[in-house]
Order: sequence, then C-alpha cells, then structure tokens
Amino acid sequence: MAQEFINGKWIQIVGGFRVYDSCCDSIRDQSLLLAGNPRYANVLIERDYRCANKELQHAGYATDPQYADKLIRIIEGSELTRFDQIEEERGDMMSSDDNQ
Repeated sequence: MAQEFINGKWIQIVGGFRVYDSCCDSIRDQSLLLAGNPRYANVLIERDYRCANKELQHAGYATDPQYADKLIRIIEGSELTRFDQIEEERGDMMSSDDNQ
C-alpha cells in the first residue's frame, strides 16, 4: 500500500511494487527510468540538487506536493552534499589529467 496525493487529498493506493534482488538492481532500474524517459530530461541536466529535486517533482515523479522539499531536507540534514564535493574534485582532477 502507498499513499498518493490526488485532487488535494491523501488516499491509499493498493498496487504492485517491484522487488529487486539487490540495492544495486534497484538503483540501476531507477537510473534507467530517469535516463530513458524524456519527461525527466531537465532533472538530468540540472547541477544543483535543489533545482534537480524541484524538476523531479515538476515532471510528475511523485504526487506529494512537498516531495522536493522533503528530499532537500533529507539531503541537507544528512549532509549528503559532501559526496557532491568529492565527485566534483574527482571530475576536476580528471579534467586536469586530460590537459597534460
């Protein structure tokens, strides 16, 4: 069961959910969904996590009108942006290696 926000009200939805053999399989499937569906194109090109979350909500990924704000609070509350900085540094190092 899941809750969906439809026509201004929370309702219970009974539906099937996918079951994965591993967390990696789940993440892979999620990535394929976002990369393969043109309605999420603006999410994928966004570099700022706040804007990306708002684009995800705008694209209709979730019915919760507070979805983007909730994700942003989780990211900031768990200090997940520290991983973005590591990736940016790694990307910068790879760029400088290419120039040598």
